[in-house]
Amino acid sequence: MDIFNQTDLFSTEEVRKIEFDLPGADVTLFENFFSIEESNKLYKSLLQNTPWQQDQITIHGKLVDYPRLTAWYGDISKDIQYTNTKSKIHVWNDDLLIIKQQIEQEVDINLHAVC
Repeated sequence: MDIFNQTDLFSTEEVRKIEFDLPGADVTLFENFFSIEESNKLYKSLLQNTPWQQDQITIHGKLVDYPRLTAWYGDISKDIQYTNTKSKIHVWNDDLLIIKQQIEQEVDINLHAVC
């Protein structure tokens, strides 16, 4: 399934930055950050190769599934716990390293972990 196959009459291959003026937040959208081919390749690979985890939270004494699957990645492999949820931080895989390095280069920031 190619989810990044939308055609746009006005699209280009160049990266476009769109900054949003929001109170208390700096939000920038980078259009075309990856090509359609790169996006589809990364999406398929991450979907198949990520050890997704279904976490739960206690609400009014009942265990309830979070409304999303999660997977933590970072510079080191480590067991963590937050809001009574145990998770494992996995070391960056090759696909995430490609994404991480391109983001770090574009916005001049160092990422140490993502979920």
